[in-house]
Parts: sequence; C-alpha cells; structure tokens
Amino acid sequence: MLSIPALDETGLCPAQIVAVNNLEYSFKKNRPKALIQITTGAGKTFTAATFVNNLLKHAVAKRILFLVDTIILGEQADYV
Repeated sequence: MLSIPALDETGLCPAQIVAVNNLEYSFKKNRPKALIQITTGAGKTFTAATFVNNLLKHAVAKRILFLVDTIILGEQADYV
C-alpha cells in the first residue's frame, strides 16, 4: 500500500491540488498509470514534479518516466 503524507499545498493552485491528490488516490488504488490534463500555463510541469518528488520521498518507486517535448520544460522541472 502506498503511504504518502498529506500534500503540502503551499504554492499550488486549486487545479494542481486536485491533480496531485487524484494521482495519489490512483496510485493508492494500485492504478499506477495516469494522465494529467491541465490547461496551458496552469503549471503541469510543477504539478508533475511535485508528485514525482512525493513518490521519490515517500514511496518505493522503481521507475519514473518524466517525458517533456522541449529542453526548457526539463530545465523547469529540475528547479522544483
């Protein structure tokens, strides 16, 4: 069973909070494949990086694929 503490919502907008909480719920229900669909400029990279960070800190993650289509998105994720 996945055990992740409550999300620190500091700096997250409502859509990001919902996305991360839903991702965590999906993983807790043993459904590890997920898709985040958020509008342009709403912080998808930050949302995904927040969730990945939580997985690395609090769960036994065997593999995490973080795929971006531009170098700048990868660089942005590196700062989270």
